[in-house]
Formats: sequence, structure tokens, C-alpha cells
Amino acid sequence: MDTIVRVALGLFGLGIVVFVHELGHFIAARLSGIDVEAFSIGWGKPILKKKIKTVEYRLGFFPAGGYCKMRGDGDYEEFWKNKNNGIEPSPGTMFAANPWKRIFTVFSGPLFNFLFAIVVLSVILGRGIEIQTLENTIVLLSDIDGQSYPSDQGGLESGDRII
Repeated sequence: MDTIVRVALGLFGLGIVVFVHELGHFIAARLSGIDVEAFSIGWGKPILKKKIKTVEYRLGFFPAGGYCKMRGDGDYEEFWKNKNNGIEPSPGTMFAANPWKRIFTVFSGPLFNFLFAIVVLSVILGRGIEIQTLENTIVLLSDIDGQSYPSDQGGLESGDRII
């Protein structure tokens, strides 16, 4: 039972990380004027989906992973296959966006993960962490091999605490 709970918590945590990552792409695409067709958390056939304005929000069957589908994602393949013959980029597509906006959109996913990590670690460190360790005590080598060492002559004994 403990393993099942750990796997479930791990998938939930992964889902949060994926959500933050895809949210970064989503927000950057919207700011860059790139139309988003779908925003999904999870893979596979959608369990839930709801269309709000032009974006379809989905919750996939398999909870690990996700994606942010932008309009014109497949235009690059067509562009390279046709050697740039007769392909006109449509406004609002990833293909039509300025290169800096495309870079911003692609880079924003990892950037949001980095910022999210800073926020989470700041909260954890801000609350403080209590670490329990065993007491620091010494074990003299003379107790192991029977020889005499300067530590014995200095008055140290096995079990002394180091403060």
C-alpha cells in the first residue's frame, strides 16, 4: 500500500511540474500573439475537455506529461518538405511569429520550471528545516587495534561527544 501511495504522490508531483511547464508555453504564446489550440495535462484520450473561446482544455487519461498545442506547429514540417515552395504563414500561427517570439515561447516552459523551483525551495527554506542526526561521538582507533595513539595520551575516550 505504501508503494501505491508513493507512486500516486510522485505522479501528482510530476503533474504539477508538467502543468507549470506547459503554462509557461501557454502564457508566452498568448503574449506573443500565437493562437493556442489545446492545453492538455496528461496523455492519451481526454477524460475531460472543455472549450473556452478558442482553446480546448483537456485532462488526459495517463497523468504523466502534457502539451500545449499551438496553431501552425506542423507548418515547419511542411515548409521543409516543400523546400519553402508556396507556403504562406497564416497570422496567429507559430510559423508566422517573429523568431524572437518563437524563442520566447519555446524557452518559457523551462523558465517557468526554474522559477517554480526557486519559489518552492524558498518556501521550504523560509519555513525552516529540522534535520535529525545521530550525536557526533568519537571511536578511538586504539579500541580497534589495541595500539596506543596520541589521542589516548591526550585523555580522549571512545564515546566522547564532539560539540
